[in-house]
Amino acid sequence: MKRIPILPVLLASALSASGAAAQTACSLGPPAPPAYGAVATAPAFASILGSATAVVLHGAGVDDTMSPVTPLPIAFSFMGIPRAGFTVDSNGNVRFAAGASDFTNDPIPAALTPNDYIAAWWDDLHTGLAGSVLYDVVGGSLVIEWNAVEHFPGSNGSGESATFQVVLNPSPADTIDFHYDGATFAAGVDPWSATIGVEDGTGATGLDVTGGAAANAVFPATDFTLAPGPVLPGPPVLNYVATPLAPAFSSISGAVGEVVLLLPVTDDTTSPAAALPAPFSFYGVPKAAFQVNNNGWIAFDQALGLGYFTNAAIPTAAAPNDVIFPWWDDNYLFAGVGSVSYLVTGGGDLIVQWTSEGHFATVAGSHSATYQAILHPSPADTIEFHYDAASFVAGPSWTATIGVENAAGTVGLDVTGLGTLNTVLPATDYLLDLCVPCGTTASFGPPCPSTIGTAGGPPLAGNLGFAITQAGAAPSVPSFLVLGFSNTTWVLPPAIPLPLPLFVFGAVGGCSLLVSADIILSTATTPAGTSAVPIPIPPGTTPCIGVYFQWVNVTGIFPLTLPTSDGMLVATG
Repeated sequence: MKRIPILPVLLASALSASGAAAQTACSLGPPAPPAYGAVATAPAFASILGSATAVVLHGAGVDDTMSPVTPLPIAFSFMGIPRAGFTVDSNGNVRFAAGASDFTNDPIPAALTPNDYIAAWWDDLHTGLAGSVLYDVVGGSLVIEWNAVEHFPGSNGSGESATFQVVLNPSPADTIDFHYDGATFAAGVDPWSATIGVEDGTGATGLDVTGGAAANAVFPATDFTLAPGPVLPGPPVLNYVATPLAPAFSSISGAVGEVVLLLPVTDDTTSPAAALPAPFSFYGVPKAAFQVNNNGWIAFDQALGLGYFTNAAIPTAAAPNDVIFPWWDDNYLFAGVGSVSYLVTGGGDLIVQWTSEGHFATVAGSHSATYQAILHPSPADTIEFHYDAASFVAGPSWTATIGVENAAGTVGLDVTGLGTLNTVLPATDYLLDLCVPCGTTASFGPPCPSTIGTAGGPPLAGNLGFAITQAGAAPSVPSFLVLGFSNTTWVLPPAIPLPLPLFVFGAVGGCSLLVSADIILSTATTPAGTSAVPIPIPPGTTPCIGVYFQWVNVTGIFPLTLPTSDGMLVATG
């Protein structure tokens, strides 16, 4: 096999390749709360009761009461979030915002409120005739102590008593200590059933320190120190990325098979639903039908009706959502001109065209825009925006939005970055493709007949064991791994659109080249029809670099027979 230090060369080239990184980058969601770990420590309880600087939050006779929010006297972060104030529940937990007291302790984690808490001994507590809850700063740490508290409904003399502390150690450590006064702990007629641990603000994650859930009946035999792990990035937020394309508008007006949806005079109108001609997924969700509005958008939400002529910036929770916007504005089909129609190509592409639309605020002919949205069926699931710049008539009233938005209105792509200020058609067409999360791989295209895969773990920086594999190929034949920076264009003079049927090279078998053949590595398949090429990823590799791969095998010379695998996009992490 030809061996070269491929990844350093490849990735250096990718950094300079136009759009290579942008085509694969996924934005990240909110940081995931750090995972806390607990370490048992030797008992080290030292009461702050009687300290001249201690502040009493709850005195005797207090039940189910939250203290006022008090400014934190130390710098401290909890669940990766810097905190400004704290409040203490007489029921044995510390929180960081105002809220209601809760005597029914829950297991950890639980969506039930309260959330976002620290609990050394959360139970149905009260301070009885002699108990208290207080705090002090000792050695730079905040010590919060529940002293001689009892279990409801008993009163002093019923037999139970618990004294314990939560200690917050300042940033950057941000550790938490649980201290227990085991010497004075007593069970009585009212059984203890406490929760011990921490929980995030959503109730989705937390740490149950003892594993006893909401049934800790006796103090732990040790104290504990809780330390946060690193704050991890949230899951990738899948969104589309746009790649400029050379203008290639080709009108479908009058073409055989054109279906007219809307004719003049039409304003603020959504067409009836029509079935998608081929499988298509939008934001990863399979769709069955579509509607078209004369205001320049395609909808998948069949509950949408008329209107929506006031275009907004993307994303917005306000309707319309789950929509493709090639030119969203207050558009109008004037009498005698214009239409909205669609055409299905032989390959299953859906072309929707808005022809000679004007702006509502003008008179016929003073504004005109003709444009298309093209939906490519699964597994590509890409979208193209094409613009007829030659027939565009500009004017002061155009203020279009161009992009896509998910069903919740929480994620979207503003293709031009101009918000609602697109006053002229873009100078280029665009390809919209759903991103691939950094540090992952995604297959595309049909196996023909072999399949591409990976080995050695994810494509992360420093993973020198990463490899591209193949299965289901012919046994013991020459095999080539094609690497490139595009799956839409083979960058040769002149550029050749992809996929490229290999019959143009005289090959039989009906397979196609799916990626730009920028670098080719040679090997051979095993007797089992497999192959592999190591692709070590050096430390320090820039995240979110996109590289495309495909296997091409040679199973015959006369005639030339070139079966292939499907393609794969590798996004470094």
